[in-house]
Amino acid sequence: MRPRTKLQVRVADLSSQLPNIDNMMIDWAKDDCLNHIGYATKSRVICMECGQRFAPELVKRKRAVCPHCDTSLKIEQSRKRINKQTMFIGKAEICEEFQVIRSFELIAYYRAETKPCYYIREILQHWIKDDGNREVVARANNTGFNGWCGELEIRNKVIGSYYYNHNNDIYCERYHPASVYRPKYIRMGIDCKLRGMSFLTAANTIPHSPKAETLLKARRYELIDYFEDHRYKIDMYWPSIKICLRNKYRIKDVSMWFDYLELLDHYHKDLHNAHYVCPKKL
Repeated sequence: MRPRTKLQVRVADLSSQLPNIDNMMIDWAKDDCLNHIGYATKSRVICMECGQRFAPELVKRKRAVCPHCDTSLKIEQSRKRINKQTMFIGKAEICEEFQVIRSFELIAYYRAETKPCYYIREILQHWIKDDGNREVVARANNTGFNGWCGELEIRNKVIGSYYYNHNNDIYCERYHPASVYRPKYIRMGIDCKLRGMSFLTAANTIPHSPKAETLLKARRYELIDYFEDHRYKIDMYWPSIKICLRNKYRIKDVSMWFDYLELLDHYHKDLHNAHYVCPKKL
């Protein structure tokens, strides 16, 4: 879409001046974001990072270090010889008066006896001013086979139902550690370690929800991920959650833990008692 307002013209001009960081994002994602997997049978293990085989005797507790590329692998029992991983990653930057959130689609292809192939492309940019005005630079988002396509250009900010808002807001699983955020976002707890929420969701939710801010600053990403669709449970069992925070209790299965709290409540147990709320073996 052609820029129509002064703000859109300025954003389009600044966006065209942003450096290409595809190679930097791939180099970081290969080590820190993608899963390192090996497929094992009784007679061999295939390292999907370098494609080479090694003896299954090197596997200990479903982990192994490839003797060819020195990569620490998670071992899965399978006869598979190929693998594919897709994820969204992001980087935050400050450009002039804008907080810029750059989102990338990363696809990795793995095959036995060959080196992996990585493909990355920038698909979405949010340009956000301190007063809340925002413009979107993105590729066309089709729901068909092709997904994101076309060139990066000014797009309409979709305002409407919950579902359509997601056309302009994707959840990046990881943010590059060199990301830079404005101080107001850092005070909210939003930084490169953000998990469980997209940047826009966090920026719009946290100022109006002290509970979400507490969970984010405590790095309780498992509860933040549960927060958006089950906010009523967070509100209902907030005293029990605070007990978990004080006791540094990590919840491995959040859905099961809330079912467990409902069971405790059914039998009139004390939900303010760490003995019940923080079981050693859920």
